[in-house]
Amino acid sequence: MIEYTNNLKNINEEMLTGFFVGWPNPPSQSAHMKILEGSYCVWLAIDTETNKVIGFVNFTQPRQTELRITGDGR
Repeated sequence: MIEYTNNLKNINEEMLTGFFVGWPNPPSQSAHMKILEGSYCVWLAIDTETNKVIGFVNFTQPRQTELRITGDGR
């Protein structure tokens, strides 16, 4: 089951695997977490069976959107 949240309270770096695949210099899971924490707004898709973040949308400032999805097609 997929659960959606805009709260980072129960999110940790270990849940942020599988993003930025193929990037020449991808951010670490720690840097990714800091990006999310510093975002104006964030929504996460969490696979409740694996307890992993499988997608996210974050706004780093009003009127800006970034979308990232995992390479596994979820």
